[in-house]
Amino acid sequence: MLHRIQKVFEVFGIGYGIKYLFIHWLHKHCYIRLIGKRLVRLMYKNHFLYVRLFSRDLDFLESIYIGNAEGDYTEGEYDLLENGDCNSFIDLGANIGLFSFMYAIKYPERKIIAVEPEQKNFSVLERNMQNFKNVICLNCAVWFRNVYVKVNESTYLVYPSNTPTEGGFYVSECEQDDEEGTYAITINDIVRKYKLKDYLVKMDIEGAEYAIFENGDCEWLNMCKTFVIETHDRFSKDNDENKIFAVLENTHKFERDLGENKVFISRKEWSIRLDNILEEIYDKILHSNNVFLYGKGKVGKLFLQWLQLHQTEKINGFVVSNLNDDEKICEKKPVLEINQLKADYPEALIIVCVTNLYRQEIINNLIKFELSNYIVLSDEMIGQCSKHIKRI
Repeated sequence: MLHRIQKVFEVFGIGYGIKYLFIHWLHKHCYIRLIGKRLVRLMYKNHFLYVRLFSRDLDFLESIYIGNAEGDYTEGEYDLLENGDCNSFIDLGANIGLFSFMYAIKYPERKIIAVEPEQKNFSVLERNMQNFKNVICLNCAVWFRNVYVKVNESTYLVYPSNTPTEGGFYVSECEQDDEEGTYAITINDIVRKYKLKDYLVKMDIEGAEYAIFENGDCEWLNMCKTFVIETHDRFSKDNDENKIFAVLENTHKFERDLGENKVFISRKEWSIRLDNILEEIYDKILHSNNVFLYGKGKVGKLFLQWLQLHQTEKINGFVVSNLNDDEKICEKKPVLEINQLKADYPEALIIVCVTNLYRQEIINNLIKFELSNYIVLSDEMIGQCSKHIKRI
């Protein structure tokens, strides 16, 4: 609880932080909602941010800016906003603009296209974006062709449990004279009209993503550097996010980002990012007095070979959990048992070089011996090292 309060004050300041805690308490505990979805004003980094009381706005705000009820603070979950290589941001399903608001503050020189079809959401979106000259708000839907569509607010049944859930929207085609209809554009339309390239796309469009990927022209992915998607398999048993992932990975050469998020990075951008991570690791090795590789198998030897391409002999030796008498030398370097490393080199930098099967076991071992100065190589980093070696 204290951690969460500190986080709220860090994000909104003391005054608006107290206000946020109060309205969030009302949102969670006040069941007699006589005042309706009243608009309330907060402040984030010297900019006014508007949300509606007793609406899902506060849930989204909590998730994106603060964290969740379990205390897993999710600010790092949106590291996509840290992507300094993207020139613009397309926010599809912008809602009231919480992502665009954050991005506009961080990158005021970049063009942002915020698309939201639902009129009530769009009104708040416009208000939140009114002081950002780099943001263009579009009150329309995104679809795989140019037709009129209808945004339907629904209580949907979450598949497969068929649990009724309020607050969802879904898109369906309609006639032009339908009072609730809105014109739909394609993502290619947006890219061409505003002359965008090297952009970040965030897509949360209430299930319309399936129609776009199954029926639409995905040419826009060719100049997309980072793609973040919220899929909606729960809306229907016919929805299958794996079909979308197949288009991204197989047809348009995207790689799934590290972690649990549905973040995809173009293969070229992915390779550059991995190289940057490896160079940071290499720099840390150069500035460490003692460096050991935990794992003397294929992965450890491969990483040592990659380091040798950089003409460094900074590696003192290898570390293993249990040492046999015939394993004391590997690649002409000494092999230490972890307890000996703890005794002789307690401040050493340890590079964990094992496959995913053994990775957690090794990390637990390091924690057990109170060795905190370590870096864990992921499968993607190991694969990138292998590619460099094969090029030689």
